[in-house]
Amino acid sequence: MDREVAAPVPEQNVNVVNTTVLNVRASADSAGQIITKLSRGDAVAVLEDQGEWLRILEVQSGQSGWVKASLTLPLRSEDETRALVAALEAGGEVVLPAGAYRLERPVTISEPLTLSGAGMKATVLFSAAAEDTLILTQSQVSLSDLSVAHVGTLPARTIRQDGGQLSLERVLIAGAVRDDDLSEYGSGLWMQEQAAATVSASTFTGNTFGIYVSDSSRADVTTSTFSANRDGGLLFRDASAGTVTRNTVEATGAHGIHVAGQATPSVTFNRIRGNQGRGVTVYGQASPTLSGNTIEDNTLQGVGVQDSATPTLEGNTIQGNRQSGVTYFDNAGGDASGNTVQGNRTAGFRMMNYARPTLDGNTIDRNRENGLAYSEYAAGQARNNTITGSGNPGIASWGDAQPELTGNTVTGGKQSGVVLAERSSGTLSGNQISGNALYGLIVTGNATPEVIENTLTGNGSGGIFYKQNAGGSGYGNFCYDNQGPNLSADLSADSAGPDFIQGDCSLY
Repeated sequence: MDREVAAPVPEQNVNVVNTTVLNVRASADSAGQIITKLSRGDAVAVLEDQGEWLRILEVQSGQSGWVKASLTLPLRSEDETRALVAALEAGGEVVLPAGAYRLERPVTISEPLTLSGAGMKATVLFSAAAEDTLILTQSQVSLSDLSVAHVGTLPARTIRQDGGQLSLERVLIAGAVRDDDLSEYGSGLWMQEQAAATVSASTFTGNTFGIYVSDSSRADVTTSTFSANRDGGLLFRDASAGTVTRNTVEATGAHGIHVAGQATPSVTFNRIRGNQGRGVTVYGQASPTLSGNTIEDNTLQGVGVQDSATPTLEGNTIQGNRQSGVTYFDNAGGDASGNTVQGNRTAGFRMMNYARPTLDGNTIDRNRENGLAYSEYAAGQARNNTITGSGNPGIASWGDAQPELTGNTVTGGKQSGVVLAERSSGTLSGNQISGNALYGLIVTGNATPEVIENTLTGNGSGGIFYKQNAGGSGYGNFCYDNQGPNLSADLSADSAGPDFIQGDCSLY
């Protein structure tokens, strides 16, 4: 690698890195050896310009090499930047030419302002200062066609909005750093004090949180991209609200979207994928609506619901997540209807602890374990769902769970259709259970369900099978064409078992 003695360089020959990571190569070629990497905001002296490529000298280290010209911007002079700061503080309409403007301190904007640049990748305001890059205080501000970035390692927010109204259109927000000890800072856009923001066609990357909406603020976000933020793309908390529509939320280091407190955003038609935690996490007493989203390939659940949260899930496609499609924990509830939940690595829906959601009319297909899984003291209603191709029982209930299972179709499973185990109880009524590899229904352990007017047909080992100390009651079931007994039992010697007529599925 070449080294040259750093000498004073005219300011007009200094460029600034304008991407998260910039490769410095030994030659002006994309295949050239990478000799070092630079970060957003690093200053480089331009030694030679070959159009697509620049030969540069990194100002701090004295290292030289070649970089893509399109990933740097010329650094604007101190006089130009001072004039910019004065214009921002005065308000009005400000148009910025291309280039990078280094802000040495947080800039507070308290007057109405319209600020536009030459393009998201062409005009950038950046700062290494602590706490904030821009502070908007009870003002009406519009930003378009530019980037605002925090650079360096000091904890900071990129934009802090204290009330007022903000419009972001074609804006890139990057680099906000969290103080994990204080649990402060780190938001690309932090909204508080009844702030209102509309965001469209913008990008949030390399922040701890892309947008953090608190108090009773409202954010309406469309057609934007949230990528590679550390802890979340968006977070709604307290009594915040808003709409999140047709965005991409991906590659987050934790959960894609957080909804907490009493927040009530509407999250619709987004693609939420490849996040290292959940696609969407809902907790506290939040009650958002999630509709029409594709939530896929996340490391944990597609959707995780905990505490006393009660979201509404409608018409989403939740697929290929490395744990369940949807899990309800704690005392969570809410409604899930018309969703397609498929190909997840554990269950389609899992209910734990004391959760009791209502699941209605969902298509639950080819999940590696169960379609529906109830454990501990979980309850709630599952009705009119179609559960196909499960790797384990299509519906499983254990612990002290008490689900109400009504009108579901459970078919084509690789094991039994329904298994009720341990001390589970509840009701199984009006279900169609057919074509499963083993039994239609197994009741085992000390389970005591009420089994009413179900149809069990074409199952590989039999219709209904009671084991161990199972009991309960039932009537009006219809069993036929099973490859084994329609009704059978293998009970413990001292077990009373259910009251049934041997071999008669319809009355017991």
